Amino acid sequence: RLQNSVWEVTNYVDFAEAEPTVVVVPNDSVSHDVKVEGCEGSSKRRQVLVEIKGAPPKGEAVRSLLISDSSFVRVLVDRVILKVMVVNCSNVEVVIGGHPPQIVVKNTTGCTLTLCADDMDHPLETLNSAGVAMIVVARDAMPLNEGPVRPKLLLEAIDRNVHETILVPERMVTKIMDQHMETSLLPATLSE
Repeated sequence: RLQNSVWEVTNYVDFAEAEPTVVVVPNDSVSHDVKVEGCEGSSKRRQVLVEIKGAPPKGEAVRSLLISDSSFVRVLVDRVILKVMVVNCSNVEVVIGGHPPQIVVKNTTGCTLTLCADDMDHPLETLNSAGVAMIVVARDAMPLNEGPVRPKLLLEAIDRNVHETILVPERMVTKIMDQHMETSLLPATLSE
């Protein structure tokens, strides 16, 4: 449901008793944020699936995406402008189309981020997290003339096994720039 300018996807639970839980967020504005909170699947095969879709040109992107206090959730999003945050989660998958924004994974165990590395020009920060991996697909593995990278194209590339999996160390900032990856230690702050 849309509350002010935030799409709230809260407390969806899938314990394999019925059809898999699929939640479609019909976004229609780049000024909207999406918050996925308290959602829980029963296993990797029975995830809660959240698809954030929009009508071009204005609805194909959301301003930010927050996934918190959730487990066994898969989120597919066409494009996020400012930031993706995964906080206090376990076994979460996020498939990000377009140019991935800054990504922060905090207090999370098991997080897979799928994206096009060629379009990534913002950092990925991991804090107090374990089991974080990026599945990266090169732009040249996508079909020609398909336009912007969409989650569906990324998943098809994975099915064709034209991807690379990169394990991300904890307390690090990882950047993919100009066909190479840079990882540096995240400086300690007083707020931690």
